[in-house]
Amino acid sequence: MTIYNQQGKSPFPLPFTYKDKFSAKGRSSKDLLISHQNAIIGKNSSGQRLPAIGDNILVIAENNADQTYEVFCCSVRKHTDSPEAISAWKNEGGLLWDYNYKVDILSGIKEYTSSEIESLVKDRSKVLNCAFNPRNKGTKITQVGVDRQNIFQDVMSTHKI
Repeated sequence: MTIYNQQGKSPFPLPFTYKDKFSAKGRSSKDLLISHQNAIIGKNSSGQRLPAIGDNILVIAENNADQTYEVFCCSVRKHTDSPEAISAWKNEGGLLWDYNYKVDILSGIKEYTSSEIESLVKDRSKVLNCAFNPRNKGTKITQVGVDRQNIFQDVMSTHKI
């Protein structure tokens, strides 16, 4: 089973987006907190780009009811399928994900309103969508990567650990 992206480190941060309908107790902010407290991120691939060691990650919880986003930054340390590591999800009432990564937490959690996110990016829907992952600079979707980098830098400028 592939556990890392075979093309190497991404030039832009990759999103790990948690959504209420797939999250612990129906709250994406709960999954984000589990990730932050346990230095682990998880996802089901569904053909999406997997990270490589050293990739910068934007962990994002979308709160549709409040139209807010919680975000923190991390960097992939290694893939893990250790029962101790992935049990954090189950212990907190969440799902067990197909792909789990131990990460180095780089920031605290920052909350954004929709308008604050909009001010940092050109197309919020593509930035938060895991299907859009520019692998090289100068492509049609390079702006998606640039926008993710803008969010990453904004979080790090105020919430760096």
